[in-house]
Amino acid sequence: SVLKVGIISAFMMLIIMLPSMIQNHGIFIIRGDYVDQYIPRLIKAKEIITSGGGSWDWFNFLGAPYNKIDVLFNLNSVCLLFPAKIIPYALTYMHMIRIAIIAMAAYCYLKYMVKEQKIAFLGAILYTFSSYTFVNMEFMQFLDAQWPFPLLLLSAEKMFRDENYKHQLILAVFLSCATSFYIFVFSTLSFGIYFLCRFFLSEEWKPKRKAKYFLLAVFEYFIGTLCAGVIFAPFIYKLFNSAGSSSLIGKEGTRKLFYDIDFVSRFFSFFVPAASNRFSTFGRSAWSSRVSYIPIFGMSFVVAYALRRDSKKWLVILSIISVFCIAVSGISLVFNMFSSTYTRYAYSMILFFVLATVMFLKNYNAKDAKKGVYLTLAALILLFAVYYISSAVFTDSTSGIYYILHGKPEEQGTAEMFRIYLIIVTALMYICLLGYVHSEKIRKAIIPIVILMITIYGCSYTLMNLNSNHLLDYFPESTIDLKTQVEKYFIDKPEMDEGKDYRIDFTKQLRNYAYATTKPSISVFESVRNSHTQEMSKFFNMNRIGAVSVFPLGTENELRTLFGVKYYYDLYPEDKLEIPNGFTHLKTENGIEIYQNDNYIGMGFSYDSYITRSEFEKITEGRDCAPAIMLNTLVVEDEDVHFVADILMPFEEGRKIKERKSLENFKTNSSGFTATFNSAKPEIVYVSLPFESSGWFAEINGKSTKFIKANVGCVAFKTEPGLNKITFKYVSPVRNIGFCVTGFGLLLLVLYVVIYRKNKRRI
Repeated sequence: SVLKVGIISAFMMLIIMLPSMIQNHGIFIIRGDYVDQYIPRLIKAKEIITSGGGSWDWFNFLGAPYNKIDVLFNLNSVCLLFPAKIIPYALTYMHMIRIAIIAMAAYCYLKYMVKEQKIAFLGAILYTFSSYTFVNMEFMQFLDAQWPFPLLLLSAEKMFRDENYKHQLILAVFLSCATSFYIFVFSTLSFGIYFLCRFFLSEEWKPKRKAKYFLLAVFEYFIGTLCAGVIFAPFIYKLFNSAGSSSLIGKEGTRKLFYDIDFVSRFFSFFVPAASNRFSTFGRSAWSSRVSYIPIFGMSFVVAYALRRDSKKWLVILSIISVFCIAVSGISLVFNMFSSTYTRYAYSMILFFVLATVMFLKNYNAKDAKKGVYLTLAALILLFAVYYISSAVFTDSTSGIYYILHGKPEEQGTAEMFRIYLIIVTALMYICLLGYVHSEKIRKAIIPIVILMITIYGCSYTLMNLNSNHLLDYFPESTIDLKTQVEKYFIDKPEMDEGKDYRIDFTKQLRNYAYATTKPSISVFESVRNSHTQEMSKFFNMNRIGAVSVFPLGTENELRTLFGVKYYYDLYPEDKLEIPNGFTHLKTENGIEIYQNDNYIGMGFSYDSYITRSEFEKITEGRDCAPAIMLNTLVVEDEDVHFVADILMPFEEGRKIKERKSLENFKTNSSGFTATFNSAKPEIVYVSLPFESSGWFAEINGKSTKFIKANVGCVAFKTEPGLNKITFKYVSPVRNIGFCVTGFGLLLLVLYVVIYRKNKRRI
């Protein structure tokens, strides 16, 4: 039965992906992060892993630390076994396996709770294909938390109800943590809510409702987490040091404790299925993953279960808490360390709602069922009435309420299409639900009906979101469609020179095209960027969307020359976008126009003058001159003036650099770079390599050398007269800490199991 639910779910996922696969030559692909991050990240990961040891990523914006172990424990790591061109095909079928695993894990837990196979089977399908799954189809990695979470609950149940318990909680915690530590935080908090409700309120756990069992469960959870230390230690370091996360922690306003722009969509998500993760339907909801609708049944039987007299108090309270966790912004803020109100934990609350639903179905009562259905229908009608009345009242597109209700004014045509679609889908699902409570025949055939309706809805969801592919919210001037974007990843890459001493720039129809070409670039769409280079980019004419997306907006040559850009790729010439200044057409290859920088220098070169950071900020305030100044004068932090003062001259405005020497034999590798530099006198050499306060080890001629933060976000160092053999190697500052944490966890595990087995009778 476990295998059966997995096979059926995998086949359903195949059918749901089919419209996209037909359109994209057998590859499933959906607009948004899936195109911009998901596929190129895997191509990049394969390049980094196969290129040897190390933990530095050259393909991020100028470069950033990289945690290979985290990639290897992800379900997608299977795809890395295939050649880069096969990865998108492998990934398509990996989604089927992922969905199958989610369904099987959910079935195992629900079967343990309700005993009846048919009801557990139905519950597993509902959990696997909830709205959370659909809105995260473009963030497939968020679904990786869905399969370990039911195993966490199942392990806790076995610990308190099974005399033959084998410490499964430790394994479940390890798997949950290793698969996705970011989401593991949400799983842990959700598990804690579940555990407390079960421990203090359930009859099944009453025989072991003792402090020692409570502490044993906490200790096993702790051991499982420690065993994954080698994975989460680098993640925590990156979380608090990268531009896209550390800058947001604790920064959300207190007003969002009570509401935010997504609160309308949150309430609708209890009663209507998802239409899109990208466009407002009933309330602004893009990117939030805050949806809780269960296919066909919605919240109807959750309400029915709560109203019945024989309902279990612990599950009623758990359901009420779950409603608040979805609806109340303040809870979301706490879950996210006051960085955002995204509800990445909605999958756990959906499992609690599914549990209440199947518990009701186990002891089905027609009267209570009708009561639950009609109450939720009444609530939905009221929501629709309030929404449309409010929409008629607030018609000013510049007002905040208009944005909350409708989203961006320029997207209203598309949003209206999604609203109509959503109303039709909602009506069909409630018709099916009404048929269920009024017809014995439908109740008997509910599993095939649910499978059929979810599959049809899934196909329509895929088609609708493919239909929106022409809207590039970050690059509206482009006419490129989704199919063409996909093809650009898989055509043969332009053959360029084999030197490592250059970066590329490109048009932004594909924000992470450099990931696929595995060449360093100055553009990225990624949240785990170096915080110093993010700070550096603020002085330039660069796009910075929420500290996630960064790329040059203007056509100035100085910025690109400063960062060692040698080639510019016009990926989609049909858009006729402006080419940067100082670039000459080199060749056309596979539909890509390639231009070469006439002023190319390289990724590292010497200076003859300097300017302090404070002076630099005064001069550049209100002026677009930062790249030109940096190209001719090294910007050093005020406290580092002594490091350069005996070699470089102070800054003089308008002065051009007289003599510049570039690094020779510059070669990047997965740990950093090597190069040589030959000079008759001491020099200060700058490298467009992101500064990290710890992790970098620099050597010249085999001896450790000091380097400083230069040009706001990069590095500079001092060379000696003669030949300098330079090596920069990056080692994660917490790598050894992670191994120690894992080692300590394994030691605790062995000791705990031995002691537990010896004292099992007394426990």
